Amino acid sequence: MSYVIPSSKASVTHQIILSGVLVLLACVVLSLFFGRIGSIAPITHQVLVIATWVGLPVLWAALSLHEHLTSDKTTYTLLDDCLQVYKKGWFGMRHEDLYRYDSILSVSSSSRGHGAYGTVALRLHRQTDIVLTHVACPAEQAAKIKQMVKANRRTTNFV
Repeated sequence: MSYVIPSSKASVTHQIILSGVLVLLACVVLSLFFGRIGSIAPITHQVLVIATWVGLPVLWAALSLHEHLTSDKTTYTLLDDCLQVYKKGWFGMRHEDLYRYDSILSVSSSSRGHGAYGTVALRLHRQTDIVLTHVACPAEQAAKIKQMVKANRRTTNFV
């Protein structure tokens, strides 16, 4: 049996929009800050303001494009005995991690958008956290993972 945990494009879209608003706010605040030196060094002021209004949006656009293109290249699959995290990379590179259910100590979820999307965090034996991002209905997915962990658990120390 295998079950692919559904991802949410709304999560990526909201993340990109929120970061765009923060970049816009940062541009305004930095422009006001640089305005303080406008009377002392007007050319430096102009260069800093132009660099801010060009540099930050270009950086935001590049990072947003990267996030948009790579968000659907990661899949989380519940297999019979482990969780598979599969990532497709550039130029055909692929990376796969397998996490046995008996190594998972706890499962938690956090959601946004009235529970429509969010993250699922897994705590492993070595105090390592694995975070599944852009998950649709994270509470439901966390419950499915807990169910798989309990079904494969040999001891009862699951939280």
